[in-house]
Amino acid sequence: MTTPSDATLLNAIAAEKSPGSAFSRLYARHADPVFRYGLVVSQCAAIAEDATQDTFVQMFERASEYDAARSESALGWLYGLLRNNVRKLIRERAVEAQHIEAQGVAPSTEHLCQLSDDVMELQSAISLLNIEQREVLFLISLEGLDYAAASNVLGIPIGTVRSRLSRARHELRATIAKDEPVNKVEVSHG
Repeated sequence: MTTPSDATLLNAIAAEKSPGSAFSRLYARHADPVFRYGLVVSQCAAIAEDATQDTFVQMFERASEYDAARSESALGWLYGLLRNNVRKLIRERAVEAQHIEAQGVAPSTEHLCQLSDDVMELQSAISLLNIEQREVLFLISLEGLDYAAASNVLGIPIGTVRSRLSRARHELRATIAKDEPVNKVEVSHG
């Protein structure tokens, strides 16, 4: 039995032929990378979770809009939806935080999982990058997208993808070099 493509599953959702089953398969196939992208972009697990949920709701509602001619995999399309959802949630949470601060109550902080020193160092260095650099670094270095696919997801020219990735890697090396002995943490040149 062959595994149905993303396009086939999205067509089933759009045509309302076993939409629950098709949705479940797509969710199982893409939820982890979508969440990871949301986490890298937002730097907040709560926002990443909410944005992932919103993304899959939109996928279900907008299944007929998916263009299989652009890519057989829906992951790039989902990344684009997620990116917009993360940005929307960040704006909304900033307004909420301003409202809470105006009332004299400090917002709560999330506790990070205990990670090795090297991973914490790298995560700290990545968090210093601007959102555009984090997005490109995630898509290219962590998710393994090529420049054209990352360009498509982000809606920017390939040259811009390359320059953002180059700047991100340069800044990571500089940040890590300030705090770490040489070769302790290495950034992929993928």
